[in-house]
Amino acid sequence: MDLVLLFLAAFGITVATVPPLRRWAWRVGLVDRPRDGAHKTHAQSTPYGGGAAIWLAIVVCGLAGAAGRRGDAVAQQTIAHLVLAGTVLFLTGLADDRRPLPPLPRLALQIGALAILVATTPALQLPLATGAPWLSRGLTVLWLAAMTNAFNFLDNMDGLAAGIAALVGAGLAVMAVLGGQLEVALLAGVTAAASAGFLCYNFPRASVFMGDAGGLLLGLLAGALGAWLAHARAATGAGPGASLLPLVLLAVPAYDLVTVSVLRLAHGRPPWLGDRNHISHRLVALGLSRQAAVGVIFLGVVLFAAAPMAVSRGSQAAVAAAWIGSGVGLALLLGLDFRARRRRAHGNPA
Repeated sequence: MDLVLLFLAAFGITVATVPPLRRWAWRVGLVDRPRDGAHKTHAQSTPYGGGAAIWLAIVVCGLAGAAGRRGDAVAQQTIAHLVLAGTVLFLTGLADDRRPLPPLPRLALQIGALAILVATTPALQLPLATGAPWLSRGLTVLWLAAMTNAFNFLDNMDGLAAGIAALVGAGLAVMAVLGGQLEVALLAGVTAAASAGFLCYNFPRASVFMGDAGGLLLGLLAGALGAWLAHARAATGAGPGASLLPLVLLAVPAYDLVTVSVLRLAHGRPPWLGDRNHISHRLVALGLSRQAAVGVIFLGVVLFAAAPMAVSRGSQAAVAAAWIGSGVGLALLLGLDFRARRRRAHGNPA
């Protein structure tokens, strides 16, 4: 019941604070204008402010939840460290929303903050290369950096990034509850609820954007919560196949990050330079409306989450089946993507 109240509080805080923060964004000129980039697809200037509402809900409810974990110093420390690191990335994104920062220094700041987070928070380290701690930490930092930017990349259509964050957070919360990792469920549920509250204003026909401030924050939390749950499952004796299943819930953001980066490099452009080659744009190239493309991506997230959630306490055979199912899902996604790219090549751009 305490968790449910925290989730409702996170949802309520976001819903209540978006309108005043939206007005504040208009007043201070924190606005996304279509003329600011050729990759932008919205027709009207739209204020930021949603990221601040999400951040506020996560800070208040996350820290309140940590305070309630009396006697569990590891959980309290992990949540506090995640909230602090999330705040650093939120402020970085907010500054970038106000005036674009140079890409490489911005990435260096992210990597530095993530490296400190991983070094000081053992519970977030992925159960990879356990015999080589430095390699394990490096792989975890790489994972967190990838997810942090993947969600920011996906913030390209109304409701897309926040909807994925809500679905992934809810899925991780369910997996955590089924596995008895209630501290992970706490922050995952708060993240999902705060994202869902923002969706009331962002989908459909957004009246406010989350900006880099919200995208970086949600990306960090989604990646870190997946890593935390993987670490917790490994600590209970689960093998690598079972312990890493939570990361499958992030297959869609990971797929978009990899494919759009490859496409940009193939065209001689740096990966951080915005364009209209994301999976959402490629689905529009198939003839879907923007809302339908977002809905298809949501369905993909749910399908990738289904098998890991269903076998969260399963046998080795069930775990293997979950990975095979995820591989089949990835193959279908690649096939759909290939069809979209062929249509683009024949003169039907998004």
